[in-house]
Amino acid sequence: MPLSHRKLTYRSPAAVLLFFLILLIARLAMGGGAVNAQTASPTPAPVPSPQLTDVTRPAPAPAPSPKVAAIDGHLELDTIVGVEVEHFSEWAATHDPTKLVPFINGRAVRGNYPEEIHPDRNRLHFHLEIKPQNKELWTDLLGAPQGLRHPVTFTVGLENESPFDSVFNQSQPLPLTVISPVYGVICLLVILFTLALFVWLTRTTNLIREPGLAVPGKLRPYNLGRTQMAFWFFLVYVSYTVIWLITDSLDTITPSLLGLMGISAGTALGEALIDSGKDKANSSQLQELISEKQAPTFSGTAAATAFIAFRFSRGRSCWESFSCRPSTTI
Repeated sequence: MPLSHRKLTYRSPAAVLLFFLILLIARLAMGGGAVNAQTASPTPAPVPSPQLTDVTRPAPAPAPSPKVAAIDGHLELDTIVGVEVEHFSEWAATHDPTKLVPFINGRAVRGNYPEEIHPDRNRLHFHLEIKPQNKELWTDLLGAPQGLRHPVTFTVGLENESPFDSVFNQSQPLPLTVISPVYGVICLLVILFTLALFVWLTRTTNLIREPGLAVPGKLRPYNLGRTQMAFWFFLVYVSYTVIWLITDSLDTITPSLLGLMGISAGTALGEALIDSGKDKANSSQLQELISEKQAPTFSGTAAATAFIAFRFSRGRSCWESFSCRPSTTI
């Protein structure tokens, strides 16, 4: 066998083995890369920017605005009114409902906060009353009434903010009761009865007439002080009743009215004291005149009787003794 052929035969197994080792190493290298590719963590997705989010995501719908839909009761001072407000529960979740006040004719009734609040039922209750913060408003609403009721707009809202929408606007106002018809009729009847009784007493009695002894069949003249006191008392009485009807308030007698009534009463009292002193002086003078009138009458009668008796006895004795005869001159 040639030498070259022997070398090739000798080296062939080694070359084949080397070839298989290279293939195995290459195969392992390729398998490890595949495993690494399978176990490698995925690349994180890019986070969208806020601008893209605002553009792609729809904006949340705004909360519905509350609106006054109904009222339970009637508008009148010193009454409790129930107000139904649509979407009130949603509004109360982000606001303070204890600061709500009524709005009448677009003006806030300040200080008139709710008595009860029910967000689950969309209702709240107000007690309409006069307070120092809203006295001017009620004066404008109830002053100079032209009838028992007059129309007003009504809603609720926060004191220093715009009020809620309301169905009771200019096209559909609510009646505000100024004077209750029932109590108004009752008080009118009482005032008329008092006036009729007062007039009857002044015409048939000496209630406001001059004091003193009554003349049979005649009434004494009217007394100015008593008439003034009666007039002012009746005027204050009627005014107090009307103000109570409108405002349901009992503390409306002001110091000026009390002073006016006191002046009238003081005038009548002073005049009565003066008249009583005059009556005493007049009665004493009358008694003196009567006694003086009676005294001369009695003494004159006695003196005349004594004089006649004396003259009669004296003349008789003179005629008998001729000593008392008058001398005659010829």
